[in-house]
Amino acid sequence: MKNLILLFILFGCAKFYSQIGLHFDNSDDMIQTSFVGILGNNPITVEAWIKADEASGESVITAWGSEAVNGARFTFRVNQLSATTDVIRIENKGGGVNGTIDVSDGSWHHVAVSYDPSQASNKYRLFVDGVLDVAGDIATPLNVLQSVNLRIGRRIHPTYTGYFGGVIDEVRVWNVTRTEAEILANKNAEFCQIPSNLVAYYKLNEGVVNGNNLAITSIIDEVAANNGNLIGFNQNGIGSNWIYGSNFLGPPNNYIIQNFNECDGFSISVNGNIYSTSGNYIDTMTNLLGCDSIIETQLTIAAPAHGIDVQYACESFQWIDGNTYFTSIDTPTFTLTGAAANGCDSIVTLQLTVNQPSLGIDQQISCGPFTWLDGNVYVNSIDTATFTIAGAASNGCDSIVTLNLIVNEVNAQITQNQDTLIAVNPNGAYQWVDCATLLPISGATSQIYLPTMAGDYAVIVTQNNCSDTSVCINFSDLGLEVEVLDFDVFPNPVSEALTIKTSAYGEVTLIDLLGRVYFNFNASGMIVINTQALANGTYELIFKSNTASILKMIQINH
Repeated sequence: MKNLILLFILFGCAKFYSQIGLHFDNSDDMIQTSFVGILGNNPITVEAWIKADEASGESVITAWGSEAVNGARFTFRVNQLSATTDVIRIENKGGGVNGTIDVSDGSWHHVAVSYDPSQASNKYRLFVDGVLDVAGDIATPLNVLQSVNLRIGRRIHPTYTGYFGGVIDEVRVWNVTRTEAEILANKNAEFCQIPSNLVAYYKLNEGVVNGNNLAITSIIDEVAANNGNLIGFNQNGIGSNWIYGSNFLGPPNNYIIQNFNECDGFSISVNGNIYSTSGNYIDTMTNLLGCDSIIETQLTIAAPAHGIDVQYACESFQWIDGNTYFTSIDTPTFTLTGAAANGCDSIVTLQLTVNQPSLGIDQQISCGPFTWLDGNVYVNSIDTATFTIAGAASNGCDSIVTLNLIVNEVNAQITQNQDTLIAVNPNGAYQWVDCATLLPISGATSQIYLPTMAGDYAVIVTQNNCSDTSVCINFSDLGLEVEVLDFDVFPNPVSEALTIKTSAYGEVTLIDLLGRVYFNFNASGMIVINTQALANGTYELIFKSNTASILKMIQINH
């Protein structure tokens, strides 16, 4: 959302600073103006605001003139009087007058020097904060010659540098001798209208405090355009650049700072200029008193926070944007208004991985009815039954299992043709057994068996790895018809319960291969035998009716 703030008034919702000053690094910073200075033996007054560092010898505020002869220059500077005291000084090449007040105490001071050639004595006067500090004379007469124009922050001597260390602001040069009362009356205010006799005036308000001012190459002379070139300044960041000036300077001119910390999309209009990116901006407007009001807009635009919402889902996922996604995706975004730590919006990007259920096949082969994990009993081959195991896949999704069941039923029916017993199933392997001993008959492994003596006989038919045993046929009378029984046993192999279905009434016996009897009872219909207590192994299930006997081999596996 874009915010628009229009600033039409000059004072309000802002922090006020009265002007700014220019910091000199006591190394190579200076301003060379095109003002020739006041020449000859004429009245002079020089004023400035300074915040001086501890001096190490000379620290020049202003200077102009010539080094050719004594009395030919006018130099106003800070002088190191002792290890702890730095005072202002006026000198003319040939002599000078020192002040007494320490001006390098870390505070801002208004300093001034005046020269009155009409006076018989005390021609030079030094002022600190509008009050006379010292009055005196220099033995060498003043006669300023034109050579080096007004210089701020350095001597005019080609090798004696005298660089200033500290901050200078509001430099004024008058061609009259100003009184203490006049100096005191105007020291705390800039001029909107140029007073008479003010011949050079440098406000030093051109730059942005601690900003990038590399594009500024000169300072303005408000009187006659005798502007000054900046030499040696860094003009970017803290030091050797513009900084906040004297807090004592007030109306008619004001320096207004307004600070905004906003989010992307914000803009502000100041004096017709629209700002929407981070930076420090300077606008000059006319205040109610008719003077310049300098407005510094310190604007910080914070970007929205960006985050990634990593999600994993099975088959589908509904996100905070209200949409349901069915495939993996990494492009949707959603904006949470004001949710970032900096108070701006938080833009979230969905990184979604959609996993699908795993599919598997349970391949089973059964020799009879088969009970699957879905609880159903299947008596025929099938490949369509499915069962879902929730969360069982390696990706955390469901596992869908399809049953592929092959039921191999073995036809173990036999018929009797006079003296011959015939297995009805034409396919498979055969083993005829004597029902009396339950022992295989040696050599009786074909589909047809011819008994050699009366008795009860059955055949074990093996086909597709499954075996089933026929009913026992009593072979006492040749030509006896075999009773056809509906007899079934399942499951086989069995784990917990064995079910027997028979259409005839008869005796049921379960024995192991050592002949030990575990169950023996008479029954018909559906019978369930609990096999949990029986050991794993092979058992024989024998069913005998009045006319037939049936033998089944049972495998118990827990």
